Amino acid sequence: MSQGCLRLNGKRFMSTKLRQLIERTSRLNEAAQSFDLLNSVHELFPNDSILATRDGDFELEHFADAGKCILVVADYPVPVSWLSYNHFTKSSEQLYDFALMETLWCGHRFKILQVQSHENGDCFLLIGPVRRVLEDFFFAVCKYSSEKPQLVSVFERGYFRKHPGIEAAIKNSSFDDLIIERGVRIELEQSAQEFFSGKEKYERYGIPWKRGLLLYGPPGNGKTHAVRALLNSMQIPSIIAGKVGSRDSDGQDAFVRMYRKARELAPVIVVLEDLDSRVDKTSLSVFLNEMDGMSSNDGILTLATTNYPERLGPALIQRPSRFDRKLCFRNPSPELIAEYLRKKTGGWEHEMRPSEAGLEKAAVGCEGFSFAYLQEFTRSCIVSWFHNGEGRSMDEVMIDQARLLQEQLKIGMVHADSDENLDSDADEADRE
Repeated sequence: MSQGCLRLNGKRFMSTKLRQLIERTSRLNEAAQSFDLLNSVHELFPNDSILATRDGDFELEHFADAGKCILVVADYPVPVSWLSYNHFTKSSEQLYDFALMETLWCGHRFKILQVQSHENGDCFLLIGPVRRVLEDFFFAVCKYSSEKPQLVSVFERGYFRKHPGIEAAIKNSSFDDLIIERGVRIELEQSAQEFFSGKEKYERYGIPWKRGLLLYGPPGNGKTHAVRALLNSMQIPSIIAGKVGSRDSDGQDAFVRMYRKARELAPVIVVLEDLDSRVDKTSLSVFLNEMDGMSSNDGILTLATTNYPERLGPALIQRPSRFDRKLCFRNPSPELIAEYLRKKTGGWEHEMRPSEAGLEKAAVGCEGFSFAYLQEFTRSCIVSWFHNGEGRSMDEVMIDQARLLQEQLKIGMVHADSDENLDSDADEADRE
């Protein structure tokens, strides 16, 4: 089959027009893309009904794999892609893929256009002569998916969806890889375990079966990795709020929809990172009502993080029925710093490794550093050693670098002030 020509059941499809609308749509912003794509597809199929969805429960592939429908993919992907130039890697990146599928379900035949966005997730356009059939198919797919809910759902851009990056980060996270105060780790794990195993006790003593945990403290000290490790160890369904500032991931409607979904999935963990950035004067009352209002939140554990607890206000901080456990992730003590440095330098080449005495002295010199800043410290030690370390021991290099970074930290030249988010690819600082 020639490139640019689609054939469905031996018939030539109007791929030229389809390619033109995709190329035009790719040049628009997200809102305009959705509007233009719908109108353009309607022009191609003027006599058909068209339904569009980004709903995370519309797991089409799983539905087909279970034998619930038959998908015939034509030239997958459609040989038209939206490319973006990456100035850092000096290469092109494909941001969108397209697939057109002939669908057979319960004796009905219709088409599905799938738009796969590397940034915004998947969009599906159901195209067929009978609108009711398309609606019934949509509900059938979503109902099947909801009967076997996925372990991690991310609420972003107004939809619940899978997020392979976050799922992989959670799967690869463990408390064994995280250096934090032992008491904080024990209380975090025990609080979650006792909550989910204690339903009968809560009911026996007439206590609402809901709880809130707040992780707070200076940025860069492992709050995000602790959340990931807890989700991985608990294996409880979780709902995670998307990036702060992304459309429909914050605000009143987001809280309403997330907690409504949580009540359906309970027992469940609701994760709200950087809570202080999500709650403002207009959304606070809605959040409080969803968390502690009239609706039953049985089986819901709200797990939130913040670098700035003072911004949350007394309504969130001082009411024990909302966040009844508050765990501080403070900058590490010299003992924890030494433990971190032992682990970090243990994999270095022999001639690079510091002595135990030198390591402990460097740990004292690094007091006040966050774990994220300690990662910068170890990097600077390596660079300094192989550039200027001829005849010098790593002990000397580490002491000099600790002194230098302390000076830079005091005058604000180095900004190690961001805890990693769940949807960030880089999380070495939290792991170590």
